[in-house]
Order: sequence, then structure tokens, then C-alpha cells
Amino acid sequence: QLIDCVVCGEECDSRSISKHIEFCFREKEKQTTFGMAKECDFNPHNIVCDEFNKSNNTYCKRMRVVCPEHYKGEIEAGLQICGWPKVWTYQGSRTLEELFDFGEGIIKNGLCRISRTECKEHCGWIT
Repeated sequence: QLIDCVVCGEECDSRSISKHIEFCFREKEKQTTFGMAKECDFNPHNIVCDEFNKSNNTYCKRMRVVCPEHYKGEIEAGLQICGWPKVWTYQGSRTLEELFDFGEGIIKNGLCRISRTECKEHCGWIT
């Protein structure tokens, strides 16, 4: 099924529309200027991007975490956990369908909370 993108109007497959809209929005936002001639005098906790843009000699004034040009998500990357449902460890070999039949056990036993980059036991189980 084809759906029109609300940003550019292009027809997209319904399975990929959300990724397309996110990509399309980022591209359109990059074309918009959010700059001023001088740096922020007060920028607590580095909220404003404030990167210097050499092409138009301005400082970026987008919120840092939503700036598609200068922010690469380093904060979220450090906060991601492995997320392996611990109940799966105790159940032995199962089909994919059977693994999700343990909904109550997943809630009761919790998830692996080790950082995704540091967990060696469940390495690459989800990407």
C-alpha cells in the first residue's frame, strides 16, 4: 500500500513510511538556517548547539539534541542497555513464537541492564 509523505509528497510503501518521513524531515531541516552572528553568552548544560558554520559565518542555534547537522547522538549511545529478557536464559531452546509467550515472565524477571556495548553474554542479539 502506498502512502503520501507529509513532508515532500512522494509516494512511499506503508512499511517504510516512518523511516522516510524521518529522513525527509532531517533533509528539509538542514536547508533551514538557525544561526546568529555570535555565540551564546549563557548556555547551561550545552543545550544550544552553538557550532560555527563557516559557509555563512554564523553559530547554530538549534537545540543541541535535535540538531541534524552537528549532533550525532553520543548521549543516547551511552545509555542503551542490552535488554535481553532474562526469562529466555532459563527456558532452553524455543521457537521465536514461543519466546514471546513468556510475557509475564519477561516482566517478572526483568531485562539485562548491562550497557549494550559492554554486554558480552548477549552480544548482538538486537541491533
